Amino acid sequence: MKLVARYFSFEGVDNRWDRMANVLRRSCDACGVEHDVRLMPVPQRTRGSAVVANHAKLKEWRDAVLEATGPIILADVDMFMQRDPRAGFDCVEHVGITYRDQGGTHIPINAGVVFVHPTKRARQFMRDWCDMDDLLYSEGVEFCKWRAKNQGMNQASLGALIETGGFQPTRLDCSKWNLVEPWDSIDAAHMVHVKGNAFRHIFNGEKSKYDSVIEIKKRWESIEHDIA
Repeated sequence: MKLVARYFSFEGVDNRWDRMANVLRRSCDACGVEHDVRLMPVPQRTRGSAVVANHAKLKEWRDAVLEATGPIILADVDMFMQRDPRAGFDCVEHVGITYRDQGGTHIPINAGVVFVHPTKRARQFMRDWCDMDDLLYSEGVEFCKWRAKNQGMNQASLGALIETGGFQPTRLDCSKWNLVEPWDSIDAAHMVHVKGNAFRHIFNGEKSKYDSVIEIKKRWESIEHDIA
């Protein structure tokens, strides 16, 4: 099993994404998980555009699946691993998508962690996902419609693909495999997704009244300290 992550760092803006990539690599090493976490260059004319960069990133994910000979996890870089997640593949036949079943948000899916077996069906799913991403990228009205339901670029196209009759991937619980808001089950999570107010607490110095967010920062900084 290998974890694959692609990220983009907007040169001259800050180094947060490089720091996150280093923390993700370090946490994978600590859990004994092979990883391929790589910087993805963003053309100057698209600098600062997360939509454009994520549109390009999905193609990198697709190519990684097409080339895979074993199970892989596709992951965003803004996260850290707490324990080996390979047990998640026991629940997945082809592709596993994490759902926010624990509540706390109106966004049902989070595409920051995707479990993929190297099957013919999984490879076709990634092609279909990229095709839908291309369609929404070129159709502003449709993109806005699906983005309102799922946010982001890749989540918008993923939601559109699933809801319009595409292949139905296995549903995995975010609280276990891709912990996002409200982060209450941090001790049970294999991977923790540092986003929203946790992201702002770590990188912007925004204070938080939530113990779970404070704990995420503590654990993230512990990993970064180990790197230094």
